[in-house]
Amino acid sequence: MTKNTLSQAIFSQKTSKNEISFWWLGQSGFLIKNETHYILIDPYLSDSITKLHADSDRPHNRIEKIVIDPEELNMVDMICVTHAHLDHLDNETIIPIIEKNDQVRVIVPCGIYDIAKKMIPNKDGGLIEFDGQVEVISSIDLE
Repeated sequence: MTKNTLSQAIFSQKTSKNEISFWWLGQSGFLIKNETHYILIDPYLSDSITKLHADSDRPHNRIEKIVIDPEELNMVDMICVTHAHLDHLDNETIIPIIEKNDQVRVIVPCGIYDIAKKMIPNKDGGLIEFDGQVEVISSIDLE
């Protein structure tokens, strides 16, 4: 699937009240859509790690091609980051999304909050520290 095809698929996908749609974005990244909201999990949509290690004796190359430009994900409501590896907490992916959508919230575990706040602008409290407490509920309202 090309970048344009994926973008078209995401924006044209109609998801009804009791449905969710998933797209794999390569590496460990996923986009989840319900009827009204979009959630990103561990998006890595840049070549930041490849560039970082380009002149080292241990180069790192992407496993998969970049499937969508971060700037196209301006509708995302929430970005969930599971841990501080750069292919999960990628500022070259997250910052362009925030620049296109200042309402997006970035959720990080408490163990990486200090690292994340050095990398990601925290406009209007958009960077949120998750303390690990989970409550199981029958539905979720992201508003």
